[in-house]
Amino acid sequence: MANKKPSFPTRDARVPYSGKPTARTAQRKNTNAPRKRPNASAKRRKKLKIAPKPTLFCILAILIFMICFALLHKNGSEVFVGENSMGIIKDTSITAEEITQTLEAQLKTQVGTNVKINEEIKTQRLHVGGARQKDVCTLEYMLPNLKAAVTYKVEAAVIFVDGGAVAPLATEEEAQQVLRQIQATYYPEAANLSGNPVETKPDDAQKQDAEDKKDTKDKKSEQKQTEKAKDDAPQPEPKDQTDTQASSAQTAEHTNPAASAEGTGISDNPQTETKHTQAQISFVESVTIEKQFVDSKEILKPEDAFAKLTSTTPVTATYTIKSGDRLGKIAAEYDMTLEELLAANEGMTIKTPIVVGQTIHVTVQKPMISVQYIETQSLTTVEKKQYETQYDSSKPASYQRVLQQGKDGQKRSTIQITRVNGFVTEEKEISKEIIQEPVTEIILKGTL
Repeated sequence: MANKKPSFPTRDARVPYSGKPTARTAQRKNTNAPRKRPNASAKRRKKLKIAPKPTLFCILAILIFMICFALLHKNGSEVFVGENSMGIIKDTSITAEEITQTLEAQLKTQVGTNVKINEEIKTQRLHVGGARQKDVCTLEYMLPNLKAAVTYKVEAAVIFVDGGAVAPLATEEEAQQVLRQIQATYYPEAANLSGNPVETKPDDAQKQDAEDKKDTKDKKSEQKQTEKAKDDAPQPEPKDQTDTQASSAQTAEHTNPAASAEGTGISDNPQTETKHTQAQISFVESVTIEKQFVDSKEILKPEDAFAKLTSTTPVTATYTIKSGDRLGKIAAEYDMTLEELLAANEGMTIKTPIVVGQTIHVTVQKPMISVQYIETQSLTTVEKKQYETQYDSSKPASYQRVLQQGKDGQKRSTIQITRVNGFVTEEKEISKEIIQEPVTEIILKGTL
């Protein structure tokens, strides 16, 4: 009994009651209280726990995104030609440039040359809903409709004159043929030239001319050596005056130019040889062939282009009066009537006198393009020999003798002749070269 713990605290350890249960008393009270069994609805509420707010927001955002994606997703490309819709293509990666290139490639195969579409082809991405499903197709299915909806230009070879487009032809070969035909109208040899008629180049004339110059120098050197050998040789003197008659006959022979030329093997014709060393055909105007896209209706046939380029327009030119000219003669030369010539020169009448050197106005027909032909000729001509007379006071007046045999020489002149549409407009000597020096003939005469 002595070890038994007392059930109640002593009087000193007791706490005065304040009317409120202490924590220990409340704990004991709850422990001893009977437990209540939860009903079925309380169990269900306990199981349904509300999710946290951030998770709920994420789920809601995903749902909204899926709905918007399904309603607003751009799953097609609508194709427009100008402002007209041609349909919808399911492929959204295709561009307007790719559609244009594909269409132009098919048109090129159909037409036979490069083409350029006039209208602008555009694509616009959109969402294909139920109402637009009927407009969806493939590009292969749409191409025939695109061909029918567009217009296009074809590539042509256009002849430009002084920077202006004049004659479009189907191919560059046709354009060159037309220009070559125009050149051959004035100069038939142009038809045999090869290459671009716009940039006609001379043949191997420069090379040939260099070879001719080399041959000339060699011949000239040999001639000088021969003449030097002749000069060094002693001249025989006549034994007596019995040679006077024969010498006179010999002198008469060499004083005759024709006989001299015949004796030396050189014709008395001053021009013994003409050699064409260079010929260049071109256009006076700036004529070019350029590639351009034009309407197929504008392309000309070669014969129509030729007629257009050779058509003429009247222009005013000047004419210098020459000896023997009359107003009627001048008018006829330029295919004018006398009235037209007088009208072109203000104040001039049929009675107005004209003088040599006076300039008047005339009307000429100028074609759209003029052909220029520059020809360089090498002319070999005779350089006549000179005569020198010496006098001997110890000989009688009837005495005459040739001391030095004379000889004609040769020279080569390079002449450049410029013709425009067949008429000579300029002729000038470019160079002159002595091929064979003339030998002076010396005649001795008596004075006694």
